[in-house]
Amino acid sequence: MKTFRLISLLVALTLSFAATINAAEKPLFSTEEILDESTLEPKTLQDWHPVGATRQKLVEINVAEWWPGQDYRIVDRKFNCSDLIRRGG
Repeated sequence: MKTFRLISLLVALTLSFAATINAAEKPLFSTEEILDESTLEPKTLQDWHPVGATRQKLVEINVAEWWPGQDYRIVDRKFNCSDLIRRGG
């Protein structure tokens, strides 16, 4: 029984070590793709519109592909406060 537990532990450690090596070879995110603006595929959800004293725009961008065919997208809200700055507010 002790031998079976020891072998199971060694197999588990070997598999986790192999998975760690594979993860180190292929990172989750590619820095080159992140810095390449053409991969963001922006979609405008709401165009520029006034909100209080500012204007804002709501866009969605593609951050990564978790697995083939499954994009990971996030929503980004952009603010324009230039009117406030011009008025000194």
